[in-house]
Amino acid sequence: MPLDKPVLIIGGGMAGLSLAHALKQQGVPYRLFERDQNPNHRAQGWSMSLHFCLDPLKKAIDPAHYDTLTAKALVNPRDPATEFAVIDGRTLETLVRFDQHAMLAANFTAYRINRTRFRQWLLEQIDVEWDQRLQSYAVGEDGVTITMEDGKEVQGSILVGADGVNSVVCEQLIGSEEFARTTTVTPVRVLAAARWVDKKGYELVKSFSSTLFMAHGRLETGEIVAMFVAINDISADGDQYQVLWSLSRYDPEGILPQQETNEGRLNQAKAWAREAFVDNLSQLVLDSPPDTITAEIKVRERPPHETLKANSTNGRVTLVGDAAHPMTMFRGEGGNHAILDSMLLATQLIEAHQDKKSLRDAVDAYLAEMIPRGSNAVLESHQACELTHKSPEYMIKMRQSMIEQVKTGHDATVENKSV
Repeated sequence: MPLDKPVLIIGGGMAGLSLAHALKQQGVPYRLFERDQNPNHRAQGWSMSLHFCLDPLKKAIDPAHYDTLTAKALVNPRDPATEFAVIDGRTLETLVRFDQHAMLAANFTAYRINRTRFRQWLLEQIDVEWDQRLQSYAVGEDGVTITMEDGKEVQGSILVGADGVNSVVCEQLIGSEEFARTTTVTPVRVLAAARWVDKKGYELVKSFSSTLFMAHGRLETGEIVAMFVAINDISADGDQYQVLWSLSRYDPEGILPQQETNEGRLNQAKAWAREAFVDNLSQLVLDSPPDTITAEIKVRERPPHETLKANSTNGRVTLVGDAAHPMTMFRGEGGNHAILDSMLLATQLIEAHQDKKSLRDAVDAYLAEMIPRGSNAVLESHQACELTHKSPEYMIKMRQSMIEQVKTGHDATVENKSV
């Protein structure tokens, strides 16, 4: 029989909102709960690349709405072309390049999107219940009941945790001890900031790549510093560009000093850039004004837990995105997997709602695909982080190989589309 109670979605990020879009498109009832007080309560991050999730997203949601994606969410709506490069930070040699011409020839689509505007786009047409923090859930014979911190109780057919790396749903599902044991902090120190530059400043970025690039530099000790630079936004008049930069070092022994102030973090980043990169690259960081907000990003990982396979909730509770499998950002895949999760789960829930299969069978089918894919993605993203900071030469060869696979159309699986 059709789902007689709504799908309860915890989390109004890209995974939860894209799931809501896909369910709404097919008339599946849902309720989406978000802990933030309003859409602008919290920063959404900077920018990200969408690639292998685009086709499933396009097929699942309102076509008219999808057609507005590039105009509303791209970092530069004036120029949707995406370009990726890897640069030698000491010689400025371009080691890898994958530009729009190569993408078109390979029939490969990728967009660099601004996370804040992408979320605003996802919020369109979706009902969100704001300022709702999940406390716990209870599974019954005919559904699941969630209890919010304010005491409100809501019943649904299934609970979907889309509540990120600190997922309350996941913690209850696998247990607090397992949650703490399996959620690990990656031993990499990442300092990042975004600043506005004029057209002259953008030309410096564009000389390496019009959209995003990575560069590898070395300290005097030989230690590798990785730089990532991307266009994050553009002003309405097209005269100003917001540039995101990040610097990272591998720190397995935890010996790099932690900076407690914004000034300290910015100065630390500038010191790394000054020593590891030649002038043209280092200036992207060194020219950052003293008041540039500089964040240290804690990178956490957790593979999909074996408890999910047991499906102890009889198909009444499941996870998508970072709630299921947070990973490092060094393959550029986390957001793509999150949206792909939601599209694949939506497909199964739609079939359950149409009485083509039971809810448990639907969730089992979703997990059978998601768990191995998510496990591989977490592992490969961890390896990419290590290689970036320990063996960039190997990482460069791997990226070149992946690009060639895309160009030739060999193996079009999502694992090979992380450029």
